[in-house]
Amino acid sequence: MVQTITIDESVFDRYRKSTDFIQQYIFPGGLLPSADKAFDKLGIHPDGVTTTWLRTADSRSFASCFGVRRSQAAMVSECMERRDSVRAMAPWSVNDIPDQTGRTALVTGANSGLGLHTTLALARRGARVLMACRNPAKAGEALERVTTEVPGASAELVQLDLASLDSVRSAAKQVSGRTTALDVLVDNAGVMAIPRAQTADGFEMQLGTNHLGHFALTGLLLPVLLAAPSPRVVVVSSDAHKIGRIRFDDLMCEKSYGRWSAYGQSKLANLLFMRELDHRADGKLV
Repeated sequence: MVQTITIDESVFDRYRKSTDFIQQYIFPGGLLPSADKAFDKLGIHPDGVTTTWLRTADSRSFASCFGVRRSQAAMVSECMERRDSVRAMAPWSVNDIPDQTGRTALVTGANSGLGLHTTLALARRGARVLMACRNPAKAGEALERVTTEVPGASAELVQLDLASLDSVRSAAKQVSGRTTALDVLVDNAGVMAIPRAQTADGFEMQLGTNHLGHFALTGLLLPVLLAAPSPRVVVVSSDAHKIGRIRFDDLMCEKSYGRWSAYGQSKLANLLFMRELDHRADGKLV
Protein backbone atom coordinates (compact mmCIF):
# COMPACT_ATOMS: atom_id res chain seq x y z
CA MET A 1 0.00 0.00 0.00
CA VAL A 2 1.29 3.47 -0.79
CA GLN A 3 1.67 5.55 2.37
CA THR A 4 0.80 9.21 1.99
CA ILE A 5 0.20 12.23 4.16
CA THR A 6 -3.41 12.37 5.29
CA ILE A 7 -5.42 15.46 6.20
CA ASP A 8 -8.21 15.61 8.76
CA GLU A 9 -11.50 16.31 6.99
CA SER A 10 -12.33 19.42 9.02
CA VAL A 11 -8.85 20.82 8.55
CA PHE A 12 -8.95 20.09 4.85
CA ASP A 13 -12.28 21.88 4.52
CA ARG A 14 -10.94 24.92 6.35
CA TYR A 15 -7.86 25.03 4.14
CA ARG A 16 -9.98 24.78 1.01
CA LYS A 17 -12.22 27.68 1.99
CA SER A 18 -9.68 29.94 3.62
CA THR A 19 -8.64 33.23 2.03
CA ASP A 20 -5.90 33.94 4.55
CA PHE A 21 -2.25 33.97 3.58
CA ILE A 22 -0.14 34.01 6.71
CA GLN A 23 3.47 33.86 5.71
CA GLN A 24 6.35 34.47 8.12
CA TYR A 25 9.56 36.20 7.20
CA ILE A 26 12.75 36.68 9.17
CA PHE A 27 14.08 40.25 9.10
CA PRO A 28 17.53 40.57 10.70
CA GLY A 29 18.46 43.88 12.26
CA GLY A 30 15.13 44.83 13.79
CA LEU A 31 11.50 45.22 12.86
CA LEU A 32 10.13 47.07 9.89
CA PRO A 33 8.26 50.29 10.77
CA SER A 34 4.82 48.93 9.92
CA ALA A 35 5.47 45.87 12.06
CA ASP A 36 6.51 48.09 14.97
CA LYS A 37 3.09 49.73 14.90
CA ALA A 38 1.35 46.38 14.88
CA PHE A 39 3.35 45.12 17.85
CA ASP A 40 2.66 48.37 19.70
CA LYS A 41 -1.06 47.65 19.42
CA LEU A 42 -0.40 44.34 21.16
CA GLY A 43 1.76 45.96 23.85
CA ILE A 44 4.87 44.16 22.61
CA HIS A 45 8.18 46.01 22.40
CA PRO A 46 10.98 43.79 21.05
CA ASP A 47 13.31 46.81 20.58
CA GLY A 48 15.62 45.78 17.81
CA VAL A 49 15.59 42.04 18.45
CA THR A 50 15.57 39.93 15.29
CA THR A 51 12.02 38.64 15.10
CA THR A 52 9.58 36.59 13.09
CA TRP A 53 7.05 38.71 11.24
CA LEU A 54 4.50 38.17 8.52
CA ARG A 55 3.81 39.48 5.04
CA THR A 56 5.99 42.21 3.48
CA ALA A 57 7.10 45.76 4.22
CA ASP A 58 3.69 47.05 3.22
CA SER A 59 1.44 44.37 4.69
CA ARG A 60 -1.76 46.31 4.03
CA SER A 61 -1.24 46.45 0.28
CA PHE A 62 0.00 42.85 0.30
CA ALA A 63 -3.05 41.70 2.21
CA SER A 64 -5.37 43.60 -0.10
CA CYS A 65 -4.07 41.53 -3.01
CA PHE A 66 -5.75 38.53 -1.41
CA GLY A 67 -8.88 40.20 -0.07
CA VAL A 68 -7.83 39.84 3.56
CA ARG A 69 -9.88 42.13 5.80
CA ARG A 70 -8.36 41.42 9.21
CA SER A 71 -6.27 43.95 11.13
CA GLN A 72 -2.52 43.75 11.09
CA ALA A 73 -2.46 43.40 14.87
CA ALA A 74 -4.78 40.39 14.65
CA MET A 75 -2.55 38.78 12.02
CA VAL A 76 0.55 39.35 14.13
CA SER A 77 -1.23 37.80 17.11
CA GLU A 78 -2.18 34.71 15.13
CA CYS A 79 1.33 34.50 13.74
CA MET A 80 2.76 34.45 17.27
CA GLU A 81 0.27 31.81 18.41
CA ARG A 82 1.22 29.58 15.50
CA ARG A 83 4.92 30.11 16.22
CA ASP A 84 4.43 29.10 19.85
CA SER A 85 2.47 25.99 18.85
CA VAL A 86 5.31 24.96 16.53
CA ARG A 87 7.80 25.42 19.35
CA ALA A 88 5.68 23.13 21.52
CA MET A 89 6.07 20.23 19.08
CA ALA A 90 8.32 17.33 20.02
CA PRO A 91 11.90 17.86 18.83
CA TRP A 92 12.90 16.04 15.65
CA SER A 93 16.07 15.96 13.61
CA VAL A 94 17.49 14.04 10.68
CA ASN A 95 19.05 11.71 13.25
CA ASP A 96 15.54 10.34 13.78
CA ILE A 97 15.39 9.06 10.20
CA PRO A 98 15.62 5.25 10.36
CA ASP A 99 18.21 3.30 8.44
CA GLN A 100 17.49 3.53 4.69
CA THR A 101 19.97 0.93 3.53
CA GLY A 102 18.59 -1.06 0.61
CA ARG A 103 15.92 1.53 -0.20
CA THR A 104 15.74 3.69 -3.33
CA ALA A 105 14.41 7.26 -3.29
CA LEU A 106 13.70 9.73 -6.07
CA VAL A 107 13.83 13.43 -5.18
CA THR A 108 12.75 16.08 -7.67
CA GLY A 109 14.50 19.44 -7.60
CA ALA A 110 17.42 17.75 -5.84
CA ASN A 111 20.04 20.28 -6.90
CA SER A 112 19.15 22.97 -4.34
CA GLY A 113 17.12 23.94 -1.27
CA LEU A 114 14.87 21.34 0.34
CA GLY A 115 15.53 18.89 -2.45
CA LEU A 116 19.29 18.95 -1.94
CA HIS A 117 19.05 18.68 1.85
CA THR A 118 16.53 15.85 1.55
CA THR A 119 18.98 14.07 -0.73
CA LEU A 120 21.83 14.58 1.74
CA ALA A 121 19.73 13.34 4.67
CA LEU A 122 18.61 10.20 2.84
CA ALA A 123 22.11 9.49 1.54
CA ARG A 124 23.54 9.78 5.05
CA ARG A 125 21.07 7.13 6.20
CA GLY A 126 22.15 4.74 3.46
CA ALA A 127 19.51 5.24 0.76
CA ARG A 128 20.22 5.12 -2.92
CA VAL A 129 19.03 8.52 -4.14
CA LEU A 130 18.01 9.38 -7.69
CA MET A 131 18.39 13.14 -8.07
CA ALA A 132 15.87 14.41 -10.61
CA CYS A 133 16.99 17.84 -11.85
CA ARG A 134 16.27 20.15 -14.77
CA ASN A 135 19.60 21.98 -15.11
CA PRO A 136 22.49 19.58 -15.92
CA ALA A 137 25.22 21.96 -14.72
CA LYS A 138 23.59 22.63 -11.35
CA ALA A 139 22.73 18.95 -11.04
CA GLY A 140 26.38 18.02 -11.51
CA GLU A 141 27.47 20.48 -8.83
CA ALA A 142 24.85 19.11 -6.44
CA LEU A 143 25.91 15.52 -7.08
CA GLU A 144 29.52 16.46 -6.37
CA ARG A 145 28.46 18.07 -3.08
CA VAL A 146 26.53 14.96 -2.06
CA THR A 147 29.39 12.59 -2.80
CA THR A 148 31.85 14.91 -1.03
CA GLU A 149 29.75 15.40 2.12
CA VAL A 150 28.62 11.79 2.24
CA PRO A 151 31.56 9.57 1.28
CA GLY A 152 30.35 6.40 -0.35
CA ALA A 153 26.93 7.89 -1.07
CA SER A 154 24.85 6.10 -3.67
CA ALA A 155 23.50 9.00 -5.71
CA GLU A 156 22.88 9.47 -9.40
CA LEU A 157 21.25 11.99 -11.70
CA VAL A 158 18.00 11.80 -13.63
CA GLN A 159 17.19 14.48 -16.21
CA LEU A 160 13.75 15.94 -15.48
CA ASP A 161 11.97 19.08 -16.61
CA LEU A 162 8.51 19.13 -15.02
CA ALA A 163 7.42 21.82 -17.46
CA SER A 164 7.58 19.25 -20.27
CA LEU A 165 5.47 16.10 -20.25
CA ASP A 166 7.87 14.53 -22.76
CA SER A 167 10.65 15.05 -20.22
CA VAL A 168 8.45 13.63 -17.45
CA ARG A 169 7.79 10.49 -19.51
CA SER A 170 11.49 10.15 -20.31
CA ALA A 171 12.45 10.54 -16.63
CA ALA A 172 9.89 7.95 -15.53
CA LYS A 173 11.25 5.56 -18.15
CA GLN A 174 14.81 6.15 -16.90
CA VAL A 175 13.81 5.47 -13.30
CA SER A 176 11.86 2.34 -14.22
CA GLY A 177 14.88 1.11 -16.14
CA ARG A 178 17.25 1.64 -13.23
CA THR A 179 15.23 0.09 -10.42
CA THR A 180 12.53 -2.53 -10.11
CA ALA A 181 11.15 -0.93 -6.94
CA LEU A 182 10.97 2.68 -5.79
CA ASP A 183 10.58 3.06 -2.03
CA VAL A 184 10.29 6.84 -1.73
CA LEU A 185 9.15 9.54 -4.15
CA VAL A 186 9.61 13.13 -3.00
CA ASP A 187 7.72 15.53 -5.29
CA ASN A 188 9.61 18.66 -4.28
CA ALA A 189 10.60 20.74 -7.30
CA GLY A 190 8.62 23.83 -8.20
CA VAL A 191 8.49 27.47 -9.21
CA MET A 192 7.05 30.29 -7.12
CA ALA A 193 5.26 33.54 -7.94
CA ILE A 194 6.79 34.00 -11.38
CA PRO A 195 5.49 36.18 -14.24
CA ARG A 196 2.97 34.36 -16.39
CA ALA A 197 4.52 31.76 -18.66
CA GLN A 198 3.52 28.48 -20.26
CA THR A 199 4.94 24.98 -20.13
CA ALA A 200 6.00 23.17 -23.26
CA ASP A 201 2.49 21.69 -23.38
CA GLY A 202 0.69 25.02 -23.04
CA PHE A 203 -0.21 24.88 -19.34
CA GLU A 204 0.17 27.84 -16.99
CA MET A 205 3.71 27.41 -15.69
CA GLN A 206 3.11 27.25 -11.93
CA LEU A 207 0.20 24.79 -12.10
CA GLY A 208 1.95 22.86 -14.86
CA THR A 209 5.25 22.52 -13.02
CA ASN A 210 4.19 22.30 -9.39
CA HIS A 211 1.16 20.08 -9.84
CA LEU A 212 0.59 18.62 -13.30
CA GLY A 213 4.20 17.58 -13.83
CA HIS A 214 4.34 15.82 -10.48
CA PHE A 215 0.88 14.32 -11.00
CA ALA A 216 2.08 12.76 -14.26
CA LEU A 217 5.40 11.63 -12.79
CA THR A 218 3.75 9.96 -9.80
CA GLY A 219 1.23 8.19 -12.02
CA LEU A 220 3.91 6.89 -14.36
CA LEU A 221 5.98 5.63 -11.42
CA LEU A 222 3.13 3.81 -9.67
CA PRO A 223 4.22 0.38 -10.99
CA VAL A 224 7.70 0.66 -9.43
CA LEU A 225 6.29 2.29 -6.30
CA LEU A 226 3.83 -0.54 -5.78
CA ALA A 227 6.63 -3.05 -6.32
CA ALA A 228 8.29 -1.77 -3.12
CA PRO A 229 7.31 -3.38 0.21
CA SER A 230 6.37 -0.09 1.89
CA PRO A 231 6.37 2.78 -0.60
CA ARG A 232 5.86 6.39 0.35
CA VAL A 233 4.95 9.45 -1.73
CA VAL A 234 5.69 12.89 -0.30
CA VAL A 235 4.50 16.09 -1.95
CA VAL A 236 5.99 19.36 -0.73
CA SER A 237 3.27 22.00 -0.44
CA SER A 238 3.21 25.44 1.21
CA ASP A 239 1.18 27.70 3.47
CA ALA A 240 0.28 29.45 0.23
CA HIS A 241 -2.38 26.78 -0.30
CA LYS A 242 -4.49 28.91 2.04
CA ILE A 243 -4.94 31.55 -0.66
CA GLY A 244 -5.47 28.90 -3.31
CA ARG A 245 -8.69 28.38 -5.18
CA ILE A 246 -9.06 25.96 -8.07
CA ARG A 247 -10.31 28.28 -10.77
CA PHE A 248 -12.26 25.83 -12.89
CA ASP A 249 -13.56 28.67 -15.05
CA ASP A 250 -10.00 29.87 -15.76
CA LEU A 251 -7.71 27.05 -14.73
CA MET A 252 -4.76 28.28 -16.80
CA CYS A 253 -5.22 31.91 -15.74
CA GLU A 254 -5.81 33.08 -19.30
CA LYS A 255 -8.47 35.63 -18.36
CA SER A 256 -6.49 37.12 -15.50
CA TYR A 257 -3.22 36.28 -13.81
CA GLY A 258 -1.83 36.99 -10.37
CA ARG A 259 1.53 35.41 -9.65
CA TRP A 260 0.67 34.68 -6.00
CA SER A 261 -2.88 33.50 -6.60
CA ALA A 262 -1.59 31.17 -9.34
CA TYR A 263 1.05 29.85 -6.95
CA GLY A 264 -1.60 29.33 -4.27
CA GLN A 265 -3.75 27.40 -6.73
CA SER A 266 -0.82 25.09 -7.54
CA LYS A 267 -0.10 24.46 -3.85
CA LEU A 268 -3.76 23.73 -3.12
CA ALA A 269 -3.71 21.34 -6.07
CA ASN A 270 -0.77 19.55 -4.40
CA LEU A 271 -2.85 18.94 -1.27
CA LEU A 272 -5.92 17.85 -3.21
CA PHE A 273 -3.78 15.45 -5.23
CA MET A 274 -2.26 13.87 -2.14
CA ARG A 275 -5.63 13.57 -0.44
CA GLU A 276 -7.11 11.76 -3.41
CA LEU A 277 -4.02 9.57 -3.86
CA ASP A 278 -4.24 8.59 -0.22
CA HIS A 279 -7.92 7.75 -0.68
CA ARG A 280 -7.31 5.63 -3.75
CA ALA A 281 -4.23 3.92 -2.38
CA ASP A 282 -6.06 2.70 0.71
CA GLY A 283 -6.46 -0.90 -0.35
CA LYS A 284 -7.25 -0.11 -4.00
CA LEU A 285 -3.80 0.14 -5.55
CA VAL A 286 -2.16 -2.84 -3.82
